[in-house]
Amino acid sequence: MNAEIQSLIDAIDIAQDARSVTVVLRNYAHACGFDRFAYLQTAASGIITCNNYPKEWQDVYLDRGYSEIDPVVTTARRRMELFTWSADDCPRRSNPKAQRLFYSEAIDHGIRSGVSVPVRGSFGTMLMLTLASSRERVNTSMLGDAGRAAQAAIGVHYRLRALAETPLAAEHCSLTPKELLCLRWASKGKYMPEIAALINVQHRTVQHYLDNARAKLKATNLTHAVAIALERGFIGSD
Repeated sequence: MNAEIQSLIDAIDIAQDARSVTVVLRNYAHACGFDRFAYLQTAASGIITCNNYPKEWQDVYLDRGYSEIDPVVTTARRRMELFTWSADDCPRRSNPKAQRLFYSEAIDHGIRSGVSVPVRGSFGTMLMLTLASSRERVNTSMLGDAGRAAQAAIGVHYRLRALAETPLAAEHCSLTPKELLCLRWASKGKYMPEIAALINVQHRTVQHYLDNARAKLKATNLTHAVAIALERGFIGSD
């Protein structure tokens, strides 16, 4: 699944807001065969998260302080490496009542197993990217190379932080994530057939995205469109 991870890293890099990040992560989870995703960062005030877990489960999780007993979080802190997990592997008899309730409610909300990639953040924090499923078991290989997966988690962290620091007066971008992604590759000198191969679509689809981007930016040609996108900060210049 390394191709999916690379696509995730590329798409995160040009995401224009937190909602776009959520869409990118959701699509990545589905491409890897999972139902849900959760990115989190531990902080002094608790857990900062971006996820598509059911709203009811998020409310229960916060109201009952489940971050303190969540076995995925505690295992991540201890191991700090990619690992799989399953609620069915947890012995019920030896677990306190609160943990048994946690496992039961997680399963009820379709969160039964998954794979998580924890990464050490700055000043004692932890970053973690999790893909979750309602199945009993998942395969570690579905997430691909552990190092690349960790890189993706770090990329999500820094993109969300950059978006949080974006001035409120920043110009609104009307381009879609796919249009931005194609412009980004065009800015690096890639031709349409190359872009099509890189993002796994047809050549004519790339042409469609770039034509739309050019029209939205009121550019006279593709070079002009790339220049406008760079000038307005819609795509990075690195």
